Amino acid sequence: MLLAVGYHPLNGQVDRNAVWDAIGQVANAVLIQRHWRADMNPGGLDFHASLAEDVAEARRRGLKVIIAFELLAADRRRLELPANLTGDFASTDVKNAYLALLQKAAAEYRPDVFVVNVEANLYKKHDPQGYANWVTGWRWTYQMLKSQNSSPSTKYCVSLSYSDYDGANCLDPGDLVKLKLFAADYAGYQDLLAISLYPTCYGDPYTIPTGLLEGLSSISSLPLFIAETGWPSEPFQITPDTTFPASQEAQRAYIEKLRAMAGSVSNLAGITYISIVDPEDLVCQAIVQSYPALGWYCTLSVLDKQGAPKAAYSAMKTWRGGAGSPPPGKRPPPSEPPPIEPPEVLPPVPEAGAGHSMLTLALVAVALYAATRWR
Repeated sequence: MLLAVGYHPLNGQVDRNAVWDAIGQVANAVLIQRHWRADMNPGGLDFHASLAEDVAEARRRGLKVIIAFELLAADRRRLELPANLTGDFASTDVKNAYLALLQKAAAEYRPDVFVVNVEANLYKKHDPQGYANWVTGWRWTYQMLKSQNSSPSTKYCVSLSYSDYDGANCLDPGDLVKLKLFAADYAGYQDLLAISLYPTCYGDPYTIPTGLLEGLSSISSLPLFIAETGWPSEPFQITPDTTFPASQEAQRAYIEKLRAMAGSVSNLAGITYISIVDPEDLVCQAIVQSYPALGWYCTLSVLDKQGAPKAAYSAMKTWRGGAGSPPPGKRPPPSEPPPIEPPEVLPPVPEAGAGHSMLTLALVAVALYAATRWR
């Protein structure tokens, strides 16, 4: 099983080698996520070039590589194309450019997993026709990639956001039915069922149903891949009057919960914890200024902004040492202390699955601060 963590170069105050050392301690794979638009990537590099250094570092350290390709705007309402392209996937030029880029990256970097669009189902809500064009374009692209076979071992997938779609009862059976419909758009045209999962609607990790991952795996015959997930380590304001009761202990408990749930899923390809190290203050400030309710992104990582380990780091390190998941009958016991006491009714928490990925949000800062200083 892949046990991965995301590396986003958004903190130049922590030694890069120390961060990579930490990745190797807690994971056997690394998520490297970049955008189609060069101005959204560190250093202003295009998608392919921006991957080179980090992929090489991962391979040097014996880590498996997950590449994620961002095509959408931060609010998931539209495609964000490079300056030389217009329209959407109804355009032959767009489809050909997309295919060429995937072929080049697959052939040179040979990722173990290639997430070809991040949280694509959220685009469907905002632009049904554009989404339909994307699905048609991707099906053609997938067939071309498979026929040309430039990287035979690479698993291709489209990540889907699983969240409380109707704003009621958190992640209930109705939400799972809707997710299954989204997944049907890609039936026969991907190798993994890739899910973006941030179950903060439960209020704390202790109340997450133990069958959550089993339920996800039941909607497809494909192996389940949690493409990104996480839990904040510090409280944050949901509304001016309501604080979400996050803590380092809760973050640790979430990782232990994931590990326990993973042990009961027979077709689990992997789990990616979203980030290794919290962004530096300037980046975090830019996120909060642009999206005030989404300050929780600033504390999702297992290392704090100074690079110091949080409680969650130890939990991931233990999981890594156990080769992915505990053996049957030896799953970790429920975490102590007992569940956090959230307010009786928590307003909805803004989620990654509500239309913002961590990378896209953090890259708001690229326009404000020099990306090169984050290397």
